[in-house]
Amino acid sequence: MQGDGLFQLSDREYYKLYEHDGLAIIYYKVKPEPESQAFIEVSNASRINPEKGETLLKRVIRKSDYFLSIENLVEKARQSLDKIVNLLGHNNILEQVHALIAVVAPIWVALRIQDERFIASQERSTRYVEFNELYIPEGIKGNEEALSTFIGAAGKLLNIYKSAFDEIVERLKEQYRKENKNEPNSEYIKTVIEPTARDLVRGLLPMGMETVVFLSSNAKTLENITKKLLAENDKTCNIMGKGLKQVISENLPSISRHLDPDPFEAVYFNNTRKVNQTFKEPIIKSFDDEGVEIYGISENMLIEEIAHIANISMDNVLNYIEHLTSERQGKYDALNNTVFGVGSILFDFDISIGSLRDLQRHRDTIKNYVIDDSVIYLPKEIIASKMFASIKQTLSEVADARRKLSEMGFADEAKLLMPLATGAKMRMHMGLGEAIYIIENRSTKEAHPEYRRIALEILNRLSEKYPNIIKAAKIFVNTSEQAYSRVEKENADKLNK
Repeated sequence: MQGDGLFQLSDREYYKLYEHDGLAIIYYKVKPEPESQAFIEVSNASRINPEKGETLLKRVIRKSDYFLSIENLVEKARQSLDKIVNLLGHNNILEQVHALIAVVAPIWVALRIQDERFIASQERSTRYVEFNELYIPEGIKGNEEALSTFIGAAGKLLNIYKSAFDEIVERLKEQYRKENKNEPNSEYIKTVIEPTARDLVRGLLPMGMETVVFLSSNAKTLENITKKLLAENDKTCNIMGKGLKQVISENLPSISRHLDPDPFEAVYFNNTRKVNQTFKEPIIKSFDDEGVEIYGISENMLIEEIAHIANISMDNVLNYIEHLTSERQGKYDALNNTVFGVGSILFDFDISIGSLRDLQRHRDTIKNYVIDDSVIYLPKEIIASKMFASIKQTLSEVADARRKLSEMGFADEAKLLMPLATGAKMRMHMGLGEAIYIIENRSTKEAHPEYRRIALEILNRLSEKYPNIIKAAKIFVNTSEQAYSRVEKENADKLNK
């Protein structure tokens, strides 16, 4: 069965698969009954390598879920589905209609999808899943020289990514030998050493690598995402926007009348998500050069705001905060539904696209950003590696290839060759509770080293601007040395016995 739109439709029992030139959208026919079997398709549907038993869920999952058995994965999918289908919004009808969708697209498009404020989504992990497939833009295929330039530059980045990964793995093995006087076993290498190495080299992945975004969305949020992609000054985003519009029109026709962005929305979307392509040989900086600045209301004004909301005197606010947070048992005790959700706090980040990708997934924030290809942020382990000279040379050659593509009329396609290490300036507005949530979840020793440093810098800036509030609050933060992957040290030690 095929639809009439841009994307070709294959209708399956529990889902619909829409495909177009390397892009895909999977729309799940989710039923609200507990006996719904759509969770089976969540774990079994896959556009790629089905003969190898590779599932979509396994391609999307993050953290140590990657090492769960297929039975546990299916059970987790079942539990997730039970939660998804019973969610209901309460503001309007669009927020009461939910869809379960998976999108196969390049990292660049995923970046644009996931900056929607209220999206609940999961993306393929750069830590636990290998990225092997490059998206080839539709428009470039008819120009042999441009296609060759694009594939050649992407190949150089991927080769240097793999070489740097191999070197870091060997260095981590040697470090383990020195510390433990024995060899790491294969399971330890797979679950600790290799994920840690991928964390350190992920910045060398081009934005054109194929990823999967798995999202549960109410119709209003899906409408916003579609409008944004249709309004983007980018060809690949436009194609995906047309695909989502087709999916919504065919499956949710009663809410599909307002999917086209108006002129104001188009201007807004493109002026708050900018890309500055200089095509210069990039300046290499380390994670230590990344910056966090904070602006917003003063501590006295924040205390006054908390006092009004809590209906207490200003003199009692700090005692109130101390008492409130003393009841917290761990970092997953939410603060955003308390007085910690208040405050007009602005953060300015000078970071890489990789960390922008991490930060923007936090839902209760408003943000804008400018990506600038003149700066590259890399970890000190890469800068100190034997591969560094080759990495610099490759980044310079890729910049030249991108310039060539732009001069040939393929500026959008050139964006897909920007590595994840490319610099970005991002401004985020959030309440104190969301900022603390980021700190607590990303300051663990198992967090990505770049993101972890940013989380600790957020804490430092908050401590400077709101010293009395931060001192009174119970915040779960880990400032110890980073040494392991997300597999906890105790479990990692067990793996190696």
